[in-house]
Amino acid sequence: MSSVKELAGRVLNMFRDAAEKKETADLTTAAVYKAFLNEAPHDMVQRAIQYLLDRDYIAPHSYSLTAKGRMKEIESKTET
Repeated sequence: MSSVKELAGRVLNMFRDAAEKKETADLTTAAVYKAFLNEAPHDMVQRAIQYLLDRDYIAPHSYSLTAKGRMKEIESKTET
């Protein structure tokens, strides 16, 4: 994984996939960590989740997609 922002995009896609399959957009953090266990260290996954929380793509208490998370893509400009 090359950046937190790229990982955040993949995590967001994971939330979106879950929303399409289950008609609910919430995931546990354990499921997110497990999905990226072999690709990124724990702290990088944590920073990616925080990136999504800070930008209101996922809700802070339920770890579910927000309306913005369902519709908007992550900005393309570089940020680390």
